[in-house]
Amino acid sequence: NANNRVLRLDADGTVSATIVVTRPYGLAFSSAGDLFVSGLNTGTSEASIFRVTTPSATPSAATLFRSLNTARISFGLAFAPPVASGPVCTTFPGGSVLYVARSTPSPSINSTVLYLNADGTTCGTITATASNLQSPLFIASVPARNSLLAGEGTSSRITEISLATGALTTFFTGTGGVVVNDIALNPPPATGAGSATCTATFSDGRIAYVATRAPDQVLLVDANGATCATLTSASFGGPTGLAFDPAGALFVTNATGTSVSKSGTQLPVELVSFTALTQGSHVALRWATASETNNAGFDVEVKRAGAFTSLGAVSGRGTTTEANAYAFTTGELAPGRYAFRLRQTDFDGVATFSAEVEAVVGAPRSLYLSAAYPNPSASGATVTLTVREAQRVRVEVRDVLGRAVAVLHDGNVDADAPLALRLGGTLPSGTYFVRATGARFADTRTLTVVR
Repeated sequence: NANNRVLRLDADGTVSATIVVTRPYGLAFSSAGDLFVSGLNTGTSEASIFRVTTPSATPSAATLFRSLNTARISFGLAFAPPVASGPVCTTFPGGSVLYVARSTPSPSINSTVLYLNADGTTCGTITATASNLQSPLFIASVPARNSLLAGEGTSSRITEISLATGALTTFFTGTGGVVVNDIALNPPPATGAGSATCTATFSDGRIAYVATRAPDQVLLVDANGATCATLTSASFGGPTGLAFDPAGALFVTNATGTSVSKSGTQLPVELVSFTALTQGSHVALRWATASETNNAGFDVEVKRAGAFTSLGAVSGRGTTTEANAYAFTTGELAPGRYAFRLRQTDFDGVATFSAEVEAVVGAPRSLYLSAAYPNPSASGATVTLTVREAQRVRVEVRDVLGRAVAVLHDGNVDADAPLALRLGGTLPSGTYFVRATGARFADTRTLTVVR
C-alpha cells in the first residue's frame, strides 16, 4: 500500500512483475483471468476500481474501470452472481458481477456493498443495517450457499449476504475483541485437530479460514459459524490477507513485516481423541494421536473467567507415524463446569488448538468453599460456594483477631449451583479468613491481601 504497487510473486517467492496502483486494497480475478484492484484515482482522489489484463503473462498497465466517490473507501472485491431479487444486471462472462465492499470514514454515512455491471456501472446496492455490514473490509463468495461473507472493520463480526434476497445475517462473531481482516475458503486440514473438529462443512466440502489481529491468528470456522481450530505463528505478524494455492498451501500476508508467509494447513498432529473424566475434585485428561510431525508438545489449558490459562505442559514425540497416548491430571478444582483444550506447538513455534472438552466437578462434601483466587490478591479475589442440598449459608470475612470485616453472603443457596462471591479490593494488607457456615457444616479459606 505505501509503495503503491501490486506485486506478482512466482512459486519461489520472487517478484516477477510490478503493477502500479495507488493505495491498492482489494484484489479479485474475473473468470476471464483479468485482475481487478480497488485503489485510489490520483487524478480525482476518488476511490476507484482498476483493471489489469493478462496478469499471468505480461501484465498490462492498470486502467480505470470505475471511479467512485470520496465519501467511502473501497476495500474488498469479489465476483459472484447478482442478487436474484435485485435489478437485472449486465454480467461478466460466467454470469457474475463485481461486488465492492465500501466503508465510510464517518458513521453518519452508511457502509455499502455495491455490485457492478460488466461495463462498470452500478447495478445494485446492499446497505448496512444497525447490526450488520458495518465498515466492511473484505468480501468472499460462497457458491455452496449462494451468498457472500463480508468482514467488518469495526468489529469482530462477519456478515452473510444472501444472493437470493440480499438479506443480511450474522455468520460469525469473534471473542476477546479480535479484529477480522480477511477470509478464504478451503477444505479442512486432511489430518490434525482441524480434521477431527471441522466436520460441519459447506456443501462443497469447504470451511472458512479467517485472519484476525489481536491476537494474530487464523481461525478455522465451520459452516455453522463456529470456530473449530486455530492456526498461530510468530511469522503471521498481524495477518491481513489469505489465499490458497491449488495444492492447498495457505499464504498469509504479514502486516507488521510486509512479507508473505506460507503455512501448510495440514496440522502437525493427527489428534484422534481427547476426553475429560472427573475424579473427585480433579479432572483426568486423556488424548491420543495417530501421527505427529515436528511436535514439540502440548499445553493443557483451562477456561477461567472467560479466558484460557495453562495448567501444565506435556512433551510431544517429535515426528512419528506411530500411535501415542497422553495423560494429564489437574490439581484440585472448585466445584463447577470447566472447559479444557490442548495447545499443540511444533518446533518452529507454530501452535494449533484442539476442540474444547468439558467436565463437571461436584462438591466433595455437603458444603464446599473454594480457595480464593487470585491469592495473594492486590485488587480483590473470588471464592465459589457449592452445597449438595439447598440451605441457608452465611459467608463472612474475618481478620486475624476474629473480627468480622465483611459479609459476602447471608441467604439461601441452591443445591449444586456454584455461587461466585467477590471480595472487594478495599481490605488493607493482611491475612484474612473467609468462613462459610451452613445448616450443619462449615468451611474456611485463607486470603492474603497485599497492597
